[in-house]
Amino acid sequence: MRQGFYQKIATTGIRNNRKMYLPYMCITGMFVMIYYIMHYLSDMEYPAGMRGISILRTTMPMACEIVAMFSLIFLFYISTFLLRKRSREFGLYRILGMDKGNLCRIMFHEQLFSGLISIAGGIFCGILCSKLAEMLLYQMFQQPVSYAFHIPWTAVCSTAAIYAAIQLVLLIKAMWIVRRSNPLILFSGSRTGEKPPKANWLLAIAGILILATAYYMAVTIENPLSAFTKFFIAVLLVIIATYLLFIAGSVAFCKLLQKNKRFYYHQKHFVPVSSMVYRMKRNGAGLASICILSTIVLVTVSCISCLYFGTEKEVRDMYPYDMELDLIANDLNIPEIQEKLETQFSAYEDQITDETSFFSAQTVGVIDHHILTIPEEMDWTLSADHIRAIVVLSTEDYTKLTGEQVSLQPQECLLYPSGTSYPYDTLIIANGATYTVKEVLQQFHSDFSVDSVVAVIASFILVVPDLDTFCAPFEGMESRLGNPLVPVYWEYAFNLTCDHNKQIQLSAQMKQEIEQLLPEDTTFSWTSYAEELEDSQGANASLFFIGGLVTLVFFCATVLIIYYKQISEGYEDERNFAIMQRIGMKKTEIHQAIRTQMRMVFLLPVLFAGIHMLFAFGFTSKILILFGVFDTSYMALVTFFSFIGFAILYTIIYRITTESYYQIVSAAH
Repeated sequence: MRQGFYQKIATTGIRNNRKMYLPYMCITGMFVMIYYIMHYLSDMEYPAGMRGISILRTTMPMACEIVAMFSLIFLFYISTFLLRKRSREFGLYRILGMDKGNLCRIMFHEQLFSGLISIAGGIFCGILCSKLAEMLLYQMFQQPVSYAFHIPWTAVCSTAAIYAAIQLVLLIKAMWIVRRSNPLILFSGSRTGEKPPKANWLLAIAGILILATAYYMAVTIENPLSAFTKFFIAVLLVIIATYLLFIAGSVAFCKLLQKNKRFYYHQKHFVPVSSMVYRMKRNGAGLASICILSTIVLVTVSCISCLYFGTEKEVRDMYPYDMELDLIANDLNIPEIQEKLETQFSAYEDQITDETSFFSAQTVGVIDHHILTIPEEMDWTLSADHIRAIVVLSTEDYTKLTGEQVSLQPQECLLYPSGTSYPYDTLIIANGATYTVKEVLQQFHSDFSVDSVVAVIASFILVVPDLDTFCAPFEGMESRLGNPLVPVYWEYAFNLTCDHNKQIQLSAQMKQEIEQLLPEDTTFSWTSYAEELEDSQGANASLFFIGGLVTLVFFCATVLIIYYKQISEGYEDERNFAIMQRIGMKKTEIHQAIRTQMRMVFLLPVLFAGIHMLFAFGFTSKILILFGVFDTSYMALVTFFSFIGFAILYTIIYRITTESYYQIVSAAH
């Protein structure tokens, strides 16, 4: 046969099946466009001193790999829908005399044409949108925008090569399936349904138990570090449980509905429920995929939104004062240093306000019931449940920080457990004293950052009558690194009346003056709220921008799965509904049955995604603490509105695709 013959059949096949191919090529083109933009931004030359850009440079290449890998997996999955729809057509070609080699040539040209259009269109759109993405990124970083336009050919070539390789993998898969099939199977492929599956109660119950385990892990987690390590285990459990529940549990649920005669033998329910049972095993896998992708979108959007839109509050929670000096005071004459600082900073007295200072002992220990051991060398391989960050305050400094007056007898203490609990009446300090816990504090409100310093791991804040008495047993003891075993920190802070730009200038100047005042080799930490805010804004803008692009990929995948599911179901159901109409079922009744089926099927994924997200909040709220987000109510509000926004978009997609389903079904009668 002539080469032009295959090309004509391929183009005709794409044109006649445009309802299937057009969305496929559009989504592929969008993946190409997003990959190109990310590659373009990761290779850009950014202005020197652009804060937070290092995070973008580090994470953007990884995000590119994620998009490429997801594109391969997703398009590999979606190509099954296309093959299933075209199988009857290919079977007819075989019956008419074409061999498998002829079919492979047709498929080669179809893949070539659709791939070229998708890749070329995606790169073209990527080039057009790359400058807009760059301008948006600069705006988020609060940097002046450059209007110079260029096309990095390395990004073009890399994008074309990656997605050409993906198209080759898809072609090999399609050819392999065709070569292993016989004409009759191909001819009946799009009409072949699955036998009604039996209710597998064992898998359904296993799904419930696995999901309950993941949910229990989420609601009982207290330690942010434990949350980070256990999160991926819980995610794996949720994915497994979701597939089990949607595949086996949904069938079992439909069987229960069929046993309910009052519900099942109803004009609105009989057709959709019986149809669901007939093919639910395959439907369940698709619905589970929609649910998992929806959950990924929701969790990602809520987390990056919390970080980006709450940046200023996050940094202020971490650094309540504009300037903070933190140094180890064990071997220093702090009154003398403080006097020198106040004298030196007298030049800024018209700008300095709210000066304050306090002492605290800070270390890390191992807790075993009510016994706290402070080792010379911490074994970080221990479970995070046994490691505690320890901050010790005197009653005097506690009153200074919180404004609360407390009175403690010798060997008494107040204890605030952060990210954990403490059920005992005493606390034994190994090599130290034994304290009676007068009160376990339920909250610790301070105008200083003590609580945020220790929030990243489970912590104890102890309030004791006298800090020197607490530290006395450890005097002269050193860790393996040569530092004091229980270092005492002096923290000095103040606010400034000038704007942020001036504060950044003063910060560098003050730091130099402090270095000259302190004894040689003194280790200290100097932080500026304005500098930390700029760094955090840049870092969070990077995460928000990258997370937004990756989320767009997942959201588009969710939309396409929903669309193809509706289309494939429509083609499978058109014959059944045509028979129903011939035996007397009205079009209005068919439309009502379709709506009932769609509501029963397609609202389940978003409902389960919402439940997953609700329980995942136990993990995400703890993990966000590691990034400086401490306000749980703010996290909950952002999570709620993220779900509402997604639910609205999901409903719109549901209505549009349901109409496509109805048009296909209606065309049969």
